[in-house]
Amino acid sequence: MSNAVGTNGLRITALAFAAALVGGMLAASTAALAGALAGARARGKTMVACDIHIAADGAGLADAIEKAPAGARLCLGPGVYVAGLQLTKSLTLVGTQGADKTVLKGPGHVPVLRVDDDGLAIRLEGLTLQGGDADAGGGLRTSGRGKIQVADCRFTGNNAGMIGGGGIYASAGLLSLERCTFDHNRGRQGGGVFLDAVVHADLTRCTFDANESAQGASLRITEAVEVTVKISTFRGHRGAPDVAAFVVSGTRSRIPHVTLDHCTVEDGSIVNGPEIPGDVRLKSSKVPASWNGHPGVSDASGPAHRHP
Repeated sequence: MSNAVGTNGLRITALAFAAALVGGMLAASTAALAGALAGARARGKTMVACDIHIAADGAGLADAIEKAPAGARLCLGPGVYVAGLQLTKSLTLVGTQGADKTVLKGPGHVPVLRVDDDGLAIRLEGLTLQGGDADAGGGLRTSGRGKIQVADCRFTGNNAGMIGGGGIYASAGLLSLERCTFDHNRGRQGGGVFLDAVVHADLTRCTFDANESAQGASLRITEAVEVTVKISTFRGHRGAPDVAAFVVSGTRSRIPHVTLDHCTVEDGSIVNGPEIPGDVRLKSSKVPASWNGHPGVSDASGPAHRHP
């Protein structure tokens, strides 16, 4: 009897040891994966499961998008891709080596990417959209009632001379921008981004630098737009001598609602209205002194947050 008990005790001890060993290995593997993901994000790279891998070889991107099933994740290797493409199905486009090494280039006279259809879910990550030239949305034009997510992307050297939105023009649906950079874009309205009509947008940790427009070098916001901008920086505005960083205006039937939360606007004025101003709210944001007392601009932070 005692031998049986002893044997069972040894078995239980062995099982406990094995369980502890497996648990330790799983914990180590999880920690290693988390470290790798954190390191990749710090280097501007993306680690994601891919349905389709694409190399930068001319028309490969257009062909891959056409053949991909709805909802597919397309991973783009480093290089320059000829774009000027319309996305007609839900897709994710990921630059595996980050925006510095993965460029979607416009062929001229069209946006780099365009989304018109309703009900689509599009995600762009780790890409540079460059060299688009269109009436509206040189880098990205979206007018469908869907969901567009853009993360860790750069919009540079795009132009929208007729309507505006050098980097992005959006007029419907939901638009989310995270950790994106807009620089050296030009537009008739909204050198960086033109938010129009009924789009709802969120911008978080974005940077706007050296964008140009006569009507909102960084942002042009109108009609029934609702936008919240968090922890973002705006600087280097180009245009008229008293260049406006933001131009906001409503119509007789609807007005836009704009919130700047923990943002910094280093230079440039704001034009709100003047006939029908929008609702602009500042929360712990630093803006130029010229914004002080501007109609339609309310500041919960007080004058201490004004640049001289």
